[in-house]
Amino acid sequence: IRTSAFENCTKLKNVQLKNVEYIEDRVFRNCKSLEKLILPEGLEYIGSECIAGTGISKIEIPSSVTKCEGPLGRESDGALGGALNLEEVVFAEGMKRIPGYICYNHKNNSTLKKVVIPDSVTEIGRYAFYDCGGITEINFKEKIREINDYAFENCTGLTGDLSLPNGLEMIESSAF
Repeated sequence: IRTSAFENCTKLKNVQLKNVEYIEDRVFRNCKSLEKLILPEGLEYIGSECIAGTGISKIEIPSSVTKCEGPLGRESDGALGGALNLEEVVFAEGMKRIPGYICYNHKNNSTLKKVVIPDSVTEIGRYAFYDCGGITEINFKEKIREINDYAFENCTGLTGDLSLPNGLEMIESSAF
């Protein structure tokens, strides 16, 4: 799906995608009435600000998604960046790596509170949850081996105890 294909479709409420491998930048941006987006298994790439300005409060990311970094990297928000109604992100079982930049925000997102990471994940990508200040806890599973740089930087809601798995091999610079 090409850049901005549905941008500003303000009356769109629910979308279920099928047989899509690639979603470019801003595809559903400012679809203010959009409350539900079902992404298909087989989807590999989600561009920046895909659901920014929508009413989506929960989304499941298929295990097949491997990349979410926009063409400008840190110069643009991540795939779920700017989605200020988003409260919960669930990563599907079978995912091996949480893609870098997936929830990256240029301004603190205090709305995103819950992130569900499946047992299958071994790595958290760089800048994955950068500036997601609403996240209050992360439950790392035993298979996590690497947490990349800036993965949880500026997640100011993380307080209290943090339990890291025994098999963790690398925590990159400024990961927290």
